[in-house]
Amino acid sequence: MASASSGAINSLLSKLAALMGEEYGKLRGVRKEVASLEDELRSMRALLEKLAAMDELDGQAKEWRDQVREMSYDIEDCIDDFLHQLDKNNGSNGFVHKTVKFLKEIRARHQIGNSIQEIKNLVKEVSERRMRYKIDEYTPNSRHVPVDPRVVAIYSEAAGLVGIDAPRDELLKLLMGEEQGLKVASIVGFGGVGKTTLAKEVYRKLERKFDCGAFVSVSQKPDIPKLLNRILLEVRGQCSVHNTNLDGILNDIINSLRDKRYFIVVDDLWDSFEWNIIRCAFPENKYGSRVLTTTRILSVATTCCSNSQAYIYKMKSLTDQNSRNLFYSRIFGSHEAFPNKFEEVTTNILKKCDGLPLAIISIASLLSGQPYITWEYVNNSMRSMFEGNPTLGGMRQILELSYNNLPHHLKTCLLYVSMYPEDYIIKKNDLVRQWIAEGFVSKISGLDVDDVAGSYFNELINRSMVQPIYTDYNDEVLSCRIHDIMLEIIRSKSAEENFFSVIDDRTVAPGLHTKIRRVSFHYADEEDGVIPASNNRSLSQVRSAAFFKNSFRPSSLEFKYVRVLLLEFPRRWRGKRVDLTGICGFSLLRYLKISHDVKLVLPSQLGGMWHLETIELHTSEELSIPSDIVSLPHLSQLFIPANTVLPNGIGDLKSLRNLEWFDLIKNSMSNIECLGELTNLRDLKLDCSSSEPLEDVTSRIEALRCSLERLSRSSGSLRNIVLLKHFPSWLQVDGLSTLSPPPRHLWKLHLERCLFSRIPSWIVQLRDLHSLKLTIRKALPMDDGVTILACLPSLVHLDLRLLVCPEERVIFSGTGMAFRALKHLLFRCHKPFLDFKACSMPRLQKLELWLDATGCFFHLSQNKFTIASEFVKIQMGSWVIGPAPEISELDERAAMYRDKRKAMDYVRNWICPGCRKEYEPIKNMLVDLPPFGCVDCGLKNDAAYEWKITQCTLNGISLDFKTYDQKLEPHCTLYAITAVIDCTRRLEGAQKGFVFSAPFDINEMVETYNKRTGFKLGNEPQDKLYETYDNCPIVMEVLKSDGIAILIGASDVTTTPVPRLKIQSYFRVDPKDVLYITRLLAGGFPLVAGIRHGFLFNYLSDGQYYCAPTCENTSDAHAVALIGCGVGSNGNKTETFYKVRNSHGIKAHSHYQKREFGGDFIVWSSDVTDVWGLYLAQHEC
Repeated sequence: MASASSGAINSLLSKLAALMGEEYGKLRGVRKEVASLEDELRSMRALLEKLAAMDELDGQAKEWRDQVREMSYDIEDCIDDFLHQLDKNNGSNGFVHKTVKFLKEIRARHQIGNSIQEIKNLVKEVSERRMRYKIDEYTPNSRHVPVDPRVVAIYSEAAGLVGIDAPRDELLKLLMGEEQGLKVASIVGFGGVGKTTLAKEVYRKLERKFDCGAFVSVSQKPDIPKLLNRILLEVRGQCSVHNTNLDGILNDIINSLRDKRYFIVVDDLWDSFEWNIIRCAFPENKYGSRVLTTTRILSVATTCCSNSQAYIYKMKSLTDQNSRNLFYSRIFGSHEAFPNKFEEVTTNILKKCDGLPLAIISIASLLSGQPYITWEYVNNSMRSMFEGNPTLGGMRQILELSYNNLPHHLKTCLLYVSMYPEDYIIKKNDLVRQWIAEGFVSKISGLDVDDVAGSYFNELINRSMVQPIYTDYNDEVLSCRIHDIMLEIIRSKSAEENFFSVIDDRTVAPGLHTKIRRVSFHYADEEDGVIPASNNRSLSQVRSAAFFKNSFRPSSLEFKYVRVLLLEFPRRWRGKRVDLTGICGFSLLRYLKISHDVKLVLPSQLGGMWHLETIELHTSEELSIPSDIVSLPHLSQLFIPANTVLPNGIGDLKSLRNLEWFDLIKNSMSNIECLGELTNLRDLKLDCSSSEPLEDVTSRIEALRCSLERLSRSSGSLRNIVLLKHFPSWLQVDGLSTLSPPPRHLWKLHLERCLFSRIPSWIVQLRDLHSLKLTIRKALPMDDGVTILACLPSLVHLDLRLLVCPEERVIFSGTGMAFRALKHLLFRCHKPFLDFKACSMPRLQKLELWLDATGCFFHLSQNKFTIASEFVKIQMGSWVIGPAPEISELDERAAMYRDKRKAMDYVRNWICPGCRKEYEPIKNMLVDLPPFGCVDCGLKNDAAYEWKITQCTLNGISLDFKTYDQKLEPHCTLYAITAVIDCTRRLEGAQKGFVFSAPFDINEMVETYNKRTGFKLGNEPQDKLYETYDNCPIVMEVLKSDGIAILIGASDVTTTPVPRLKIQSYFRVDPKDVLYITRLLAGGFPLVAGIRHGFLFNYLSDGQYYCAPTCENTSDAHAVALIGCGVGSNGNKTETFYKVRNSHGIKAHSHYQKREFGGDFIVWSSDVTDVWGLYLAQHEC
């Protein structure tokens, strides 16, 4: 495997071994020459590993190390060139067969002889330098004794701490209690997050409540006897007479503590083995003794707490407000003394610190007493300031401890993360596949390479090197990000090792004498496809190339040795034609990922790209796949857009492990049948993008069933199956009910908008199933299928939808066996029919009920759902989500107010082109909508239309309303809800002939929210949020209890405003149920929606379409108010869009700025992530 420290020596040795096989012994001289090279390179690798373990190297040692590393890359490139010539001269398969046949030719012998001689000269030169420098005898000379970097935290005064109270009190509650036995708790978290400070504060609070105590720091390479003597000195007042005898010291400590109530803090543990020795010193007794440890490594914390997660305290970063308070107090003494001109630059600096106390304190110390120009310089040059700046040196030293403690292979994998931009959300699957493509993952006998790479990722999470972002219901981390400060450190390390070069400015070119091995472009290139000519020479030997927000054309650079190519095209390129036919010349390419909706033109044939392992194409545009893709022998990951047709013969892809999204309708029957030949397949995602005649769909489902049965018989590798049918019709999948045998080792089975008549009986055989999404037409009163689901032992997540329910309930006993592993239950039906007794679903953490005939709203009600009362309290949490409007309510509104409106009623009858049935427009309160489609044949009405509430009038009163600018604050949810409240208030007033327009006091509402909840709006703890990211229900609850103040004395046409306006109830709407959402809007219900966030909010003009990010580099959503809808053309498909009013970036909307209105723009329904609505309480505005 390749590594940062040894370059390509490991992979190079494996290729040399191939050249020494028995078949090559027939070639005179080759075997001997190669053996000599291999021996020398193995010796160099051993020395490189020795140097990598040293903390400091002198100039000569560094120079030799760098030369060997670069030499290994050059040699591997030389061998790859030779092997590529073999591919060009011989089209037959088989590495040994092709090589032997070619080497028998005189020309080939001459060529490999020259190549080996060239390599020998390189190795000889470096070997002579090794002897001359006496590198083998090198030992580092430490010129100073390092000071423990935690000493400042240990001796800091409590009065100067910020944000410590809440975590301290929480930890005190965790530690103390009525338990009389010994309790061990552990604090775990990222370096510099404040673990030592918190532990010391807890120790100060508790030490007087114990007979004796000790606070000791371990460090990475501890002297255990010395450490134990320090504990003994603190608890007894003297050291052990045994001095270095471990058993004697342990006995002395045990005897000193056996009859006492003691409290010991063991700070900065790095290894479970060391803890197991230290733990022996703490005797069990009945006096309520306590031990507290701190560590950066989760597995060490788990070991300390005897595998009890309940006693692990996971440190959180400071909130935005506490970060500001800490920053202000260190520089100005208080917030009040803070000059306003520093506000914006402070926001940017604190964003980079991301709540890390160590970073905030270090940078505040650097800026104290400095003029504004220095602040700007620090903000723009934080990366370069890490080098040689004594003020920031302590911070770097602490953070580097985590990096230095990593094994070599994890250091390499972590350095690879340096290619991603700041705040980028990195998918686990992307990262591990890139590591595999680069050769960073070791092959371990009996283990799958994907699983080994996944364990590398999990270990980086475990060691707090990267931060988890999205976690599934089975607690698997699916994506991560890296802290900005740590990112700067690993980029510095990466540059030092010439591992990855990040280019974030067109004017900055890599040195012409440096061979760049991996490169990542981060600047937004305005010149399409142009890379500065000055870069061409230094980038000619690149192995990984990533382009973020940057254009790229293969013809602009010859990436002869590239293994990984990641292209994220600029959003402004959406729909633009991009010619990538030139990539067929990248003969060593293993990983190709292309993101964003561009019109890709791929080569008609991939030619000699036989090494390709991953092809990942994300675009909604039509795509033509190269005809010879089915011939790629190593292709294991294939991600294609929906509606894409693959060439026939996919059964030849024997290495394929992951196939997404295979279109079940567009692809040939032959290819559906060939799915059964993919015996290594683990993940299969199927797409059903269009409506076809029933007979054809039935035959395709039957072919799919046969293929799944073949896979079940021939291989047990299939883990995940997803089948997605698009709106509006359902996909009848009863043909899968007779599946026998089923894939017994499935982990995930998601069948979305796929309809079974009953729950298939074969599901009971899926003993490893973790996650299930299923829709059935009807459950019989004595349906065994529902009971089958309750017996699945591994089921963690269940999404069950019923179209028709029985009158009788299905009762689950409270024996603890029903759904014993289930953590999340989502049940959709027009009325509940499940009855859970106490102790059923013992591990359930989240319960969602969607109780409506159309599956449109979220409702949890005790009188409709029979369940143990203590369970209801846990699941309902701090919010109660009410029922959404029934269709009948919308019809009543239409009948009452339709004749009092003035709207764009141009909608006409629609005749279905399939069955010629005629449909009238759907009548609504504000505007009539076109018929959605034909209920008989399932065809959709794609007629274009658009409207919005603010263009309507009711009783002659305009329904336009004011929106407020949130500026730079993360308050979009409150501002969007306020817009919906204002619009709803105006609608209610217009119904009675009144104009309600008095402004709201949003600033007061923000203060009320912060006081009521105890945390800052927009910076809530993740575990307090709905779905771990949505704060909308919390804001709604505060508005229910406290309401929002109406400014007294504000001008109003008819009446004096009441002091506060409250919400009566609120409801959630399925964002996928577009038809219901459009009816709500037309029926006078403006809605709050979340859309994927992007920087283009600041540049939109009135009426423009917003193109949400299609890649994963966005961690949150932006809340807006939905005020209208329509149908239009989104690329090559017809899609519903929403008209939204935005509270952010109003300064870019000059038209609305003058009228004090927010900016209106258009967003596609597929870009909406969450939808909420509300009812106002009775008021007299």
